[in-house]
Amino acid sequence: MQDKRETVCWPVPDDAMAGRIKRNDCAMVEKGAPASDGQVVLASVNGEEPILRRYSRHEDLVVLRADNPAYAPICAALGDVRIVGRVAWVRCIP
Repeated sequence: MQDKRETVCWPVPDDAMAGRIKRNDCAMVEKGAPASDGQVVLASVNGEEPILRRYSRHEDLVVLRADNPAYAPICAALGDVRIVGRVAWVRCIP
């Protein structure tokens, strides 16, 4: 039996992931997909608006890093972070 996940388009609102993902691109997010270190995810911290960041976990701490060095990493307790899903691919909008 295949695992069917819902894929949604997330319009990229900022340049936090600049380089690979640009503002106004469409990030295709696999909702509910587990995240591994180094993957780009859509995550919400403390119930705030979800953001795209590169995920890493260190015991009970989650670090969400932007590819753009102008954005500081976000460190939060595992229980404060909800992974909406992982980015499967990006549709570049010219």
